[in-house]
Amino acid sequence: MADKNVYKTPESDLISSEIPSSFNSESISPAKLRFAGWLSVFYAIISIPIFLLSMGSEATGSESLKAVGLATQVVSTIIWIYLLFAFMNFMQTRFNLLSLGKYVYLMVGLQIVLVGWLFFHTPRLDAPEISTLTIAYFSLIVPYGIVVALFGKKLFSVKVPYPYLRAFTWTIFISGLCIASIVLILVAAIVGIVSDVLLALVFFNGRKELLKVNSISV
Repeated sequence: MADKNVYKTPESDLISSEIPSSFNSESISPAKLRFAGWLSVFYAIISIPIFLLSMGSEATGSESLKAVGLATQVVSTIIWIYLLFAFMNFMQTRFNLLSLGKYVYLMVGLQIVLVGWLFFHTPRLDAPEISTLTIAYFSLIVPYGIVVALFGKKLFSVKVPYPYLRAFTWTIFISGLCIASIVLILVAAIVGIVSDVLLALVFFNGRKELLKVNSISV
């Protein structure tokens, strides 16, 4: 049995040859990936009540519900931005996907505009007469959805088999198309929850991989 092991390629050699050295850097750590993973799970859980709260405030017209809804939207956006940048950092260090940044910055910029818009105007499609501001708001959602879909399309360029990444990529791409269509935004919200769970699994897998790399390099 010992003789057979002599001809077996060491597992450490396989890891070092497949994983770029940039993955083991100060910008990323097992602790950061674990935090991002659990934050993704938390984000998936709160997405449902936030969406229902938003729908409830629009249906009832309650100012107090609207204020709470706006506050939760801001918190949700901050978490989303953090996760997006954490994922970008992961993809750039693990897969050298450096061109992902332009899509991330476009999504963040458009999302901030869309959320900020709600503080000055509440878009309503059920109003007797749809205002110009409402049309302008939903017109901004279309390019946002397109950028999300392009972001997903860019992720498809990663050909390395990686647990949960391909499934996550599909959810992002489909979500972007649904958002861009506007009429399928509800579907996009449901797909988004699945996407958040898959993102958490990607982070957790990355943490496990990085721990293995660190144990070998020590």
